[in-house]
Amino acid sequence: MSGPSDLTAPARGARSRRGRLAGRARRAGRLGVPARVWVCVAVIAAAIVVSLVLPPFLADFAEQDILDSLKPPVPWDGSDPAHPLGTDTLGRDILARLAVGLRVSLAVAAFGTLIALVVGIVLGVLAGYRGGWTDNILMRVADVQLSVPALVLVMFAVTLIGRDTPTIIVVLGLVTWVAFARVARAQVLSLREQDLVVASRSLGLPEWRILTRHVLPSIMGPLSVLASVEVGALVVAEAALGYLGLGVPPPHPSLGAMISEGQQVLTAGIWWPVVMPGAVIAALVLAANVLGDWLRDRFDPLSERSFR
Repeated sequence: MSGPSDLTAPARGARSRRGRLAGRARRAGRLGVPARVWVCVAVIAAAIVVSLVLPPFLADFAEQDILDSLKPPVPWDGSDPAHPLGTDTLGRDILARLAVGLRVSLAVAAFGTLIALVVGIVLGVLAGYRGGWTDNILMRVADVQLSVPALVLVMFAVTLIGRDTPTIIVVLGLVTWVAFARVARAQVLSLREQDLVVASRSLGLPEWRILTRHVLPSIMGPLSVLASVEVGALVVAEAALGYLGLGVPPPHPSLGAMISEGQQVLTAGIWWPVVMPGAVIAALVLAANVLGDWLRDRFDPLSERSFR
């Protein structure tokens, strides 16, 4: 006659096999990249290629032809194959303007984020590692800047200094450094008392070597997540400036300015001058946010989604 242990052996074996399979699935999830991330990477890569490669092969983005105004996109009735995404109120090719406007948005987002990242890392690491009055002064400056809406600061600076692309990049970068500085400071505060850093200080290693060899590599994970999200935020900020008439000056197109111009005919059922740039902005922001969400899960070992 079989004992109780003999009866429960198959169940234990099944649970053990399920546990091993679940462990393999979790390991595969950690090493693999979800399909949605590949889609987001493809969207961002396509945007870069379109903005850099396509403009020379398209119509002149500033060429106006009133006779071709408000041509619908292909394949709607009355469309023109020479303007696959239609034309705006002045007869300008929407695809050509999207490509050039996309280049401006990507440049502002990428270089503005880079400036904010560098300034935030320098000031955040300095505040967290030195502490004392250095930390107090830098964080009070950050608090003062956070007390004023970022868009108001950008509008004031752009109106005062100028509306060219380099100015917009620098202004947006200097307005958004606070988030990077706070994350860097918080990470450094937890790292500076760890055994590796304490031992390095006791051995007499210079501060710059401790920071570059032991501190900076440990804080780049959270900062890279924040940078990916900040790219999407700066795309929206650049579009908002263009919508308000404070973006790059004409004849250079801006995605936000295209929406502002197109909304004048939106009530007449002419949707493509608004929908096309709006869809591009939405796709870029969504791709950046999904990519940032995935990076956050990858760098957070305690997150349950990192096992999926």
